[in-house]
Amino acid sequence: MSAMCVAFVPMAALGAGYSCPDGYTSDAGAATINQCYKSISAGSYWDGDEVKTCTAGITKLRVGNVSVPLYATRQTTPAIAIRHNNAVCYSNLATGDARSQININYGGKTYHSTE
Repeated sequence: MSAMCVAFVPMAALGAGYSCPDGYTSDAGAATINQCYKSISAGSYWDGDEVKTCTAGITKLRVGNVSVPLYATRQTTPAIAIRHNNAVCYSNLATGDARSQININYGGKTYHSTE
């Protein structure tokens, strides 16, 4: 699942007739000051002038003998959210309790971790 998001890259004051650099676009109808922007993949972010990928460096949540995968984007609602290295990873939850899984009581309901 790869979604696209728009990252806005502020440019200096753009005059009429200005064209954005290759790979960038701008909103139509701007007469004086505009912004150029570029589509980047979900999970990516701007760091200065370059696009980097929003990885935490972890792929699994382990609690005792239970190990569940972590994803860069939320797959379920609710989900377990883990913050590491300034990034958030998510583990899936399903309704009900289950043996050999992480069981959580949230909002008066029981959920368990899933793949």
